[in-house]
Amino acid sequence: MSITKQCSHDIMTFILFAVLLQGHHSSPTQERRSSSRSSSITPSHTHPFMASLPSPLPQALSSSLTSSLTASLIAPGRTRQGLREAAMQYCLRVIDQCERKPVRSVDEDLVTACLYESISTLDILCMLSRSLTHGVLPKMRKLYSRFVQDPVSNCRLLLALVKFFIVHGESEMYDSETPTNTFFGQVISAKFNDPGLAYDTVEFLVDNMELLLNTTIFSKYFPSILKILAWSPITFISEFLQLLPGFISKSAA
Repeated sequence: MSITKQCSHDIMTFILFAVLLQGHHSSPTQERRSSSRSSSITPSHTHPFMASLPSPLPQALSSSLTSSLTASLIAPGRTRQGLREAAMQYCLRVIDQCERKPVRSVDEDLVTACLYESISTLDILCMLSRSLTHGVLPKMRKLYSRFVQDPVSNCRLLLALVKFFIVHGESEMYDSETPTNTFFGQVISAKFNDPGLAYDTVEFLVDNMELLLNTTIFSKYFPSILKILAWSPITFISEFLQLLPGFISKSAA
């Protein structure tokens, strides 16, 4: 079970690495910029979810996965856009497979991990190539209809979807208000004391603050977001200082 769970994460990580590498290998200048960006966004502390992952895959198995993925994704003559489309199709197939009910209850964590990695990878792929959004959005909407049946149990997946809808929904004329209200209105109120969800939520708000200032999230859901700070003031005090300008409004005063 632990090897399979790490396998899902390693595969998604490799696909994303391959796509980014294909998109930034054209010149030494771009490589230096990419290296600079990577060093500047290195997290200062480990995510609770990542800390719970098991040890890395055995070298033989990891090498086998890398070789097979390299052969299928980075084939000779494959264009940058073609590589991204292949990665997108792979993620969509993973999501389709996750619709099957796990045979064992212990496999539910594996399904959640695969779905989370797939949604996150698709989010980045759509950032790299906006033309992919049209083919991905229907699948995201279908996932939301599924997760909203039990929003508290699917809280991390709902947050990943909310991020996708806010970042990419406008280009496809999709209103993200409903999923946003589900997460910040229902889920945060019930799960504000969950360390992993709190970390994900604060990270989402900080990373997307400029975009979120054009929404009603900070003003409308100020009480729910404040619960996270009230529960873990020392952990998130620096992040909330960064978010303070978003809370300063007539409706939040």
